[in-house]
Amino acid sequence: MGVKFEDDIWFEIVEEEKRSQSESQTLDVIVYEIFDFKDKTLPYSLTIIDTPGYGNTKEVERDVIVTQRLFDLFRSKKGEFMKLMQLTACIQNLQDRIKLIELKRREIEQTQSALKKYEQQMKMNKEFTVEVDEVYKGKETIDVAWSPGRCEVMKKGRCTVCKRKCLASAHVKEDWIYVSKTRKVKKTLTDVKEKYERNKAETVKAASLLENLQKEMENLEEDKARWLEEAYEHVDRLNQIALNVDSLSTYVHYDFLIEKMKEKGDTEKVQKLEEKTHRVGEMVRTGAQYAYERICKIFKGNKNNRSDTEV
Repeated sequence: MGVKFEDDIWFEIVEEEKRSQSESQTLDVIVYEIFDFKDKTLPYSLTIIDTPGYGNTKEVERDVIVTQRLFDLFRSKKGEFMKLMQLTACIQNLQDRIKLIELKRREIEQTQSALKKYEQQMKMNKEFTVEVDEVYKGKETIDVAWSPGRCEVMKKGRCTVCKRKCLASAHVKEDWIYVSKTRKVKKTLTDVKEKYERNKAETVKAASLLENLQKEMENLEEDKARWLEEAYEHVDRLNQIALNVDSLSTYVHYDFLIEKMKEKGDTEKVQKLEEKTHRVGEMVRTGAQYAYERICKIFKGNKNNRSDTEV
């Protein structure tokens, strides 16, 4: 910078009071700009960005906050950072779409299974006469009391068995009582028969529905394959934009793409993705995944806060 020993300008280093690192360091990202001196040793401008405490493994949460503020600092509508963020968001959206397709496919498979089971039940319900245990009222002999009022079920002149708690005078003295019994009878299940007749015409509709569901599943699989290819292209583009090809922004998508490409059977792309993954060390992968999740939580929180404010 052209500073010489004989210059009349100097800086004095003063020792501050001893404080913990978390107390002495701010979370603010500070930018120092030194403009060029054409006739000096440094003939160009110099920008120094101070990230206090960044990289301290004991305080990862602080790193996340500093990282977000670095994002804010470098953010530009026409800059590469915004392109990177847009691609990252696009990849995440494609991943969500692929997962949604898989859920819909499972729902369709369950519906198809239910329809086939329903069709079997339709065939089984052709016979409508069944044997059931019918409940009826029967008579049993009893020892006759002198009067209904002296019956053991009477209490304070009222019957404790009758729903309406009838007076004893409303009862008739007999040598038998009604009891509930069951008997085997054959019945025609009218309701089942009506249901069968009603649904018989819908059997053709059910078959047509199965065909439509199968067609819908095929369309979803086509969409999934297209979006998977698009996600792969975005990750490849992200590698070109990122200064470090093994950066966090690209790595976090590898596992998802590798899994889906294996399901698709695209061994060539699986091999390329695995080669990129192997370049990243285990510690870097673990730290990258953790930091990425933390950053996403912060961004999500900020987004929710903005939404609340707008409401």
